[in-house]
Amino acid sequence: FFFGFARTHKLWQCTMTAPKDPPKGATHFSGPRGLDPLHCPLSLRPAPSGLTAFDSGSHAGPPTWDSQRVEAAEWPMNEPLKATTTRRQRCIRWCRLALLAVAATWLAASALGDPSWPRASGERRTATACAPPCAALAQRVAGEVVCNVAAYKFNWGNKICDGILPRCVLRPVGAADVAAAVALAQAESIPLSYRSGGHSYTCNSIKADSLHIDLRSLNAVQLHPATNGNGTEMTFGAGQIMRGLLDALPDGQMIVHGQCPTVGAGGLFLHGGYHTTLTLKYGRGNDTVTHMEVVTANGTVLQLSDGSPHAELWAAMRQAGSSFAIATRITVRVIEGLPPATPTDGGDFFALDGLSREAMLGMVERAAHGSGLLNYIHINGVDFLVVAASTDWHQNVAWLQRRLGRKLSAREWLRNSFVDAVKGPVSSRAGGDARFGSSGAVPYVFSTQEAFATVSFIMPLACYVQPHMRALLAALPARRDPRTDLGCYFQVTTTYVAGKVFLDYNCPYESAFYRRQQRDLNAEITRLCPGGIQRYVNTPSAFLTPRDYFDNYDALAAIKSRWDPHEVFRVYQGVRPTGRAPDTYEFQTNYVRQRSWTDWLWELAWDAVVWSILT
Repeated sequence: FFFGFARTHKLWQCTMTAPKDPPKGATHFSGPRGLDPLHCPLSLRPAPSGLTAFDSGSHAGPPTWDSQRVEAAEWPMNEPLKATTTRRQRCIRWCRLALLAVAATWLAASALGDPSWPRASGERRTATACAPPCAALAQRVAGEVVCNVAAYKFNWGNKICDGILPRCVLRPVGAADVAAAVALAQAESIPLSYRSGGHSYTCNSIKADSLHIDLRSLNAVQLHPATNGNGTEMTFGAGQIMRGLLDALPDGQMIVHGQCPTVGAGGLFLHGGYHTTLTLKYGRGNDTVTHMEVVTANGTVLQLSDGSPHAELWAAMRQAGSSFAIATRITVRVIEGLPPATPTDGGDFFALDGLSREAMLGMVERAAHGSGLLNYIHINGVDFLVVAASTDWHQNVAWLQRRLGRKLSAREWLRNSFVDAVKGPVSSRAGGDARFGSSGAVPYVFSTQEAFATVSFIMPLACYVQPHMRALLAALPARRDPRTDLGCYFQVTTTYVAGKVFLDYNCPYESAFYRRQQRDLNAEITRLCPGGIQRYVNTPSAFLTPRDYFDNYDALAAIKSRWDPHEVFRVYQGVRPTGRAPDTYEFQTNYVRQRSWTDWLWELAWDAVVWSILT
């Protein structure tokens, strides 16, 4: 199809842009650079009377006629080619019709299969006129209010969120617009939803028929001297994503950031923000926040920092911020003076032969006592060791070989060179890969039509090294749901918290098998490590509540009661006022997995990657 399209495009270029007949007196045809007259339909016709040359080598514009006279011998025409003119042109015509048919079929299939396309049945909101509350909002704000939400580009990175439509969308230009929207939502008793700039696996940032605040319009980034005069800070709009922040950093500077480039900056710095190689020394992302501009439930705009009078809100905003206020601007500390070889990405992925899963998990534990920051990750059937000893792949290979006590085999070298070649860059800035590294690797292949649930643990090393624990974790990836082609993402690392091990087990929400397995894993680990478990939320759990995630949940609930007693800022698995039970996560729409030809292609591509790694 591709070569047919390229061929037909060249023929189209000849026949559709060249004049059919020369003006009177024209003697020279100038074609686009690179066109071969022997392959151009125009050249297959007999030379018009008086035409003496066809020039395709020096003309950069569309084909033209002119009166330049050259030798008749330069006209590349011969009698055998004349005889093929009709057959060739008929072929060209049919090629064009075939291409148009393919394009029409693709568009029709997309319209029928993609839930983001408007439907005639009325499933989607198509009216462009604003309902009265939204029309009133448009009169109060400087930003844009969008009421044709069916055509709005939410860009969730997940098709299952596309069917959840708000009443209207506000794209604010500042905190005053957000305050106006919060006040109107309360006055009109309209649900409020709001988002940062990133993707969503679980659609937690959108509610049906809500007044939706899209903070992606607040995306300015500024580097400036720290307010305390010590170092540099970065201030950014809460609608930015991690890639935008990294791209704004000059050489020699870094921030604690997420490994995925499309993580929303606002969400990360309000709720945690672990980084594989930076957190151990510099803390989580929310530990680096120095200032915040927020809009509270009563519509007040506040400036929060260590010196502000609202200490309890300032503390709560850096733990579960979206439950307490809407942050519009955030300031974080910039790390300066990192050595050039310091890895600031997820590391390099290595799939090895002859190494059991238990041995890999043992290597992760031993790396906690030295350099290298070794991690273990299992992705859809493949075990990886992730090495972050250096930003250089070859140096990471040398580090790993020392730990293994042997050199990589030729097959391992070839396989892992291939894995290295398909890494995805964190930064889109020119030359950024050398500084920021990659987001790790092989594609995780989280389908764009999947919701994911997780169960996570932060446990003491003493608990992790128990033989029963090691055997439990080693057996976990082998337990797969035979009724779905999707597997789980399982990570074990010692690089987040000193003296502790972090486990993260993400599985497709649609699978009752995996949800049950997550419950069983939670019960067994809790039994093996009584009283020693902490949590970190990556994606919501199907059975845990915020009380499991926050040791100080009751204190946070009391702060919620004072600052947002009516739950204007109501988020799934968020903090609730005292006396209201914290909720477990339930997917908010009827979950129907829709398969398209692009999903099948992604799965075939992943199967090819897995096959190449395992063989």
